[in-house]
Amino acid sequence: MKDIINRIDIILNEKGEKWSGKVKTSWTSSPGLFTKSAGVIAKELISQSSDLKTAMSRLNFYRNRSGKNLSDERKAELEKVKDLLQKGFK
Repeated sequence: MKDIINRIDIILNEKGEKWSGKVKTSWTSSPGLFTKSAGVIAKELISQSSDLKTAMSRLNFYRNRSGKNLSDERKAELEKVKDLLQKGFK
């Protein structure tokens, strides 16, 4: 299965397309949300998500779409968001 996914990614990348650009979501974050502090991001994700799984999915979708464009500092800040989300949904 992993080989199939890798082949699909290779084919899409040869065409200059990314699968994540075609994903349709009903949720959109406020502009610049993921450039803010961990506390602000977590607060908004908690208020707009029904459960921890949904909030984490939204965060991970952003991280995956950002890929290599995220600096180490932003990655660390987004890791803090995960901890805050877990605490916020307890």
